[in-house]
Amino acid sequence: MMSNGQHSARLINATTPEIQETKLKVLDEETYEKTEPVRALNGTGLSLRMDDDHCVMVIIFPRGKQAGGAVDPKQEIEDPLDMAERIFKIYENPDSYTAHETCKRIQENETVSADEYHADVRELLIKTLEKSGVNCVQFPSLDGDEDFLKLDVPADSPTLKFMAEKLRYKMAFKAEVYEPIPACGPFKGAEPMRNDDDKVVVAFDEYTVAKDHMFEDFDFVDRARILEFWLDQWVSLDEMLRQGIISAYFPCPKAEDMEKVHEDVGSLLSFYKLPNHTHEQILRDYFGEEITFFFRFMAFLTRSLVTLAFIGVAYYIGKKTHLIKSEDLGYARSGIALVTSIWASVLFQRFKLTTARVKQYWGCSDYEEHEQVRPDWDYHKQNSSFMTILVNVFTIVYVCLYVGAISVILAWGRNAVEEGKSASTASLVLTIVIKAGSFIWGKLAPKLTDLENHRTEDSYASKLIVLLSSVKLFVALWPFIMQCFLTNITNIVCASTLDKALEVVWKGRPVTAEMSKVMQDHFSFANDEVKGGVCVTGCYPIYSQDIFAYSQTNCDDAASTSVRTYFIFQIVSEVVFIIIGIVLTKLAVRSEMQKASDRDGGKPYSLLQCHAK
Repeated sequence: MMSNGQHSARLINATTPEIQETKLKVLDEETYEKTEPVRALNGTGLSLRMDDDHCVMVIIFPRGKQAGGAVDPKQEIEDPLDMAERIFKIYENPDSYTAHETCKRIQENETVSADEYHADVRELLIKTLEKSGVNCVQFPSLDGDEDFLKLDVPADSPTLKFMAEKLRYKMAFKAEVYEPIPACGPFKGAEPMRNDDDKVVVAFDEYTVAKDHMFEDFDFVDRARILEFWLDQWVSLDEMLRQGIISAYFPCPKAEDMEKVHEDVGSLLSFYKLPNHTHEQILRDYFGEEITFFFRFMAFLTRSLVTLAFIGVAYYIGKKTHLIKSEDLGYARSGIALVTSIWASVLFQRFKLTTARVKQYWGCSDYEEHEQVRPDWDYHKQNSSFMTILVNVFTIVYVCLYVGAISVILAWGRNAVEEGKSASTASLVLTIVIKAGSFIWGKLAPKLTDLENHRTEDSYASKLIVLLSSVKLFVALWPFIMQCFLTNITNIVCASTLDKALEVVWKGRPVTAEMSKVMQDHFSFANDEVKGGVCVTGCYPIYSQDIFAYSQTNCDDAASTSVRTYFIFQIVSEVVFIIIGIVLTKLAVRSEMQKASDRDGGKPYSLLQCHAK
């Protein structure tokens, strides 16, 4: 989730109404089932136990292997105190520096079993939550291999208000606050101003308990943010995840929000509709701002592509019906390229402007102002310029190797086509190489970014975005750039005479005088290195007795086939992986339900357990 304010490090020892300490509530399976209702959830096809009430965040602990979990009780943990320090020592909060030393079983330089280590860390986490005033309810999963910990901070609780003030969390003012304010300039007074979307825009300010009556009530997104930011000051859940102490953590899903997303956005019956921005608030309530901005961009891009689609259809019809003459096709393509460039510039500027209004309305900024220190950050090391140079050099080497591989593939593809083999095979191999290059870089980029020892999550994400986006864009575009623009000058065929050059180009096939004249006038030039020599350009007409100045060239054919194959492959692979994800989730849910059924005669799955899959 995105932050909207800068936060203090020393939190609990601050002067504000004290947090009322809570106690963990542990429910056995039978007691838990009696407290939660069961009903069908639209969009899942399942009857689920609705356990999303009084819940802001969920943390899942794996049990030992003897209970079907992932924790190996025979595993020995070396340097447990150092590992616990990585979880509980938050360098921005000096009050957390000695928390890990209070563990009962973990001692310095002593080896402990995985069971003992997990138990100590879990106890310290729960103790931290209790001291923070967070309501905690623990219950077992349906098949007994995990423990679920529900965290809740009620919207009207003094605990939440205390946390918000200490974190200097920004909240929206109520519209009533504007009533006594007189008009001034464009401000009409007595009520908030409206933006170009005709939405009321109120100011945001750091929350204080003294001004509680002036701020809007905390909604679920606010509660989840505040709890997450508060925990960031005392424990690294990401490090616990990396060490396997927890298997997942996430904001609690709300059944009504899931049903709204399914009915208004995710229904298969709406696949033919162009996306719009009317459901952004629903998406924000369920996913948070970061993912919602992604959906917003995709909706904006999809609707904007309609303009290009009409242009493309008009070009296709004009070409097939010969309304656009062969000699004018080059001009038409250049015109489309120019329109596309202008369209792209206008698209991103318009998106930037409209998104700025949404950011203002939601009271969020581009980047997280709340600094989340990375669990992998080594405070003993500095982010040296040497490692940055090393990463950049490795990136350049990878790009060069990829360029070499693509050059070999394209050369092989041209030879295969000239020998009469299918161009589809060459384009499919090229597509696989593009996807492989992108996949491999997706695995390498995070490891390279780790080498730079970034201190905050924001710094790490920024560098990772640059590495991923720049290289992946290059990987996707370079083969087509070579085919469309570079082949003409990099694959020139030269010989002492035109006839000998054409013999090489067309593999010794017969050449008429008319064909020779067309090639001489439009697709060849003098070879200055050999007296009387001639060179044929890298892009030349596909062999035919009827070639003319504007015939389709080998470059046109190769680029068209490659682009068509790439996009078909992309669409099919995306759909397949989406279906695989859905199927695997359903199988995982049904597998756990079956295990529970075999053990207890069949009990309904819960919403939180379904969401965890």
